[in-house]
Amino acid sequence: MLLSLLLPSVAGAVVTTEATDPTPGAAPSGMTATPDGSVWFTDPADGRIGRLGPTNAFEGFAAAVPSPTGRPPTALTPGRIALGPDGALWFTATQGGFGRITPEGQVSRYSQRTVAGATGITAGPDGAMWFTVPGQDFVGRITAPSDAQVAAGTARGVISVYALPAGSAPDDIELGQDGALWFTEPGTGRLGRAVPDPQGPTITEVVVPTPGSTPSRLSTGPDGRIWFSVPGTRTIGRIGGNGLVVEMPLPAGVGVPGDVAAAPDGALWFVESGGTRDALGRITDAGQVTRYELPDPQGGPVELVRGADGDLRYSRAGGRIGRVDTLRSAAEQPPPQAVPPALSAVAGRTVIVEVVSGSVRVRRPGRGAYEPLEAGGALIPDGTEVDATKGRVRLTAETAPGSGITRTAIFWDGRFVVHQARVAGAATEVRLTGRLACGSGAPGRGTTTPRAGAGAQALTRAAKRKGRKRPKVGRRLWGDGKGDFRTRGSRATASVRGTRWLVEDRCDRTTRVRVFEGIVGVRDRVTGRRVTLTDGAQYVAPGPRRRR
Repeated sequence: MLLSLLLPSVAGAVVTTEATDPTPGAAPSGMTATPDGSVWFTDPADGRIGRLGPTNAFEGFAAAVPSPTGRPPTALTPGRIALGPDGALWFTATQGGFGRITPEGQVSRYSQRTVAGATGITAGPDGAMWFTVPGQDFVGRITAPSDAQVAAGTARGVISVYALPAGSAPDDIELGQDGALWFTEPGTGRLGRAVPDPQGPTITEVVVPTPGSTPSRLSTGPDGRIWFSVPGTRTIGRIGGNGLVVEMPLPAGVGVPGDVAAAPDGALWFVESGGTRDALGRITDAGQVTRYELPDPQGGPVELVRGADGDLRYSRAGGRIGRVDTLRSAAEQPPPQAVPPALSAVAGRTVIVEVVSGSVRVRRPGRGAYEPLEAGGALIPDGTEVDATKGRVRLTAETAPGSGITRTAIFWDGRFVVHQARVAGAATEVRLTGRLACGSGAPGRGTTTPRAGAGAQALTRAAKRKGRKRPKVGRRLWGDGKGDFRTRGSRATASVRGTRWLVEDRCDRTTRVRVFEGIVGVRDRVTGRRVTLTDGAQYVAPGPRRRR
């Protein structure tokens, strides 16, 4: 069914802000939004997965899978990306199969020889990720392992594929409000619908009436039904209440429609290309079309996604990610506020700090007083002292000068100084600072225990046998993250490989390292001993021996 349209109106753009990824040559492409207000994106040209946080700070992670044998990591070229039911981000890879990255940046890969060239990917209602493979004319699903399985090296993605008619070339895929997986078939001019079932999905198809139609991108629309774009015929389509396709050809003056997303203003928005200026389009179910021109410099938008706050985000040439508030027109909105420049960590020189919760203070080198860390984060120089005794702080550091690849960890319950050497691959070190809040104590001996609970009991029993109390904790620092972070106490350093850990300088002049999740490598700064700790283990580095 064809619907006649009103002529388009060209509106002054709603207040649009754009943040630019500082990574040289950045080119954000596929995008997905997460509940914490972040937008994750792929950068195929640089082999990178990026994150634009709610505070306008960019993070970057290499889309590379570590080798268990010590060989160089396997680099992946990411395509589209989607949030999985397991809380991780899943992406298609040009090399075949799929990549999975946790919010902390841990990358794993799942592949099968029969699956190559997947494009669309989305989370299904059955706890699996669903995908399309246009070159092989099928849709498929892959089970999503837990983070614990991935960390233990026991995760195996189970991939199942389901054949479609020859030449269908399925592209985009989306979970509809009806619980089915909808996907476009540009090769045959149809939309596919797959209802998951343990015995295999039930697949049906809907034909787009206009001959030569090539449906491309789709999304759940403002009415809860599936809407889609057809670039070849410059049409926006939707599934009507009677189950039939409603086609809405775009009027003259509107470019070619691409990616689509529903907005809270009750309309469908779409990426427009091929026009006189870069723009986003807006169309209602009655066919009213409005164009919103984007700010200079020009460089066409690529993908469109609705954020957790309801605002739309779009990726754009020049390393830009834009944000549009669709609920108010420019006339109704206050003058646009200046967007702070995207924060960019530089290896060995600066790191990004952001308040996660509570209150955090920082004292920059050469300054005597602390200053509060405001919401939105800040860029601090190497050697800055951070007071996180009353809050939690997120640190983001670059892995190597000019790489644009970052690592992130959260710290709390202590004070520390941040330092990173100006060489490629140098760990970001946080050194415990502040006076020990304790009296005198006896030195301990270097020990390891298989479990934190058992170790604590053993230390208590030993202390009672020797007629003394357990050593009092003088200062401490918790950490949670993945990547090359190193926590340094008086007597030991803990090098992180992805975990939650605690370092304590105790009043008997020993340092205890405890691991609650993941793996930590410990170096005893007194004896030179190196120990690898896993979940629940601890190590106590001895203090100086007393002279008799």
